[in-house]
Amino acid sequence: MESNIASMNILLYFTAFVLGCIVGRMTGKPDLGDPRIDPKGSFFKPEVRQRKQVEIDEKTFVTNVSTDSLEKKCKDLGTQITVEDDVGSSVSKLAMLKKNK
Repeated sequence: MESNIASMNILLYFTAFVLGCIVGRMTGKPDLGDPRIDPKGSFFKPEVRQRKQVEIDEKTFVTNVSTDSLEKKCKDLGTQITVEDDVGSSVSKLAMLKKNK
């Protein structure tokens, strides 16, 4: 009895798949090569993105920023990540970015 139910389910899914394919072919677009259709941003014709220009202002100087005077008004919202970067490493990273430009 269970094998009858399983075979009926498989037959039902197969019938629904075939009917869906037939209805999809009948109601679908007749020609994908239609010149009036311009698929911008599709997988086959990706939209060309413009690269942003990175400009580094050498006149700005960043020193250590103190957060002692800031007041905490809410609980921790997520994970806390402590970064041990210093100004020297940040400046060298910016200099490397400017050299690659």
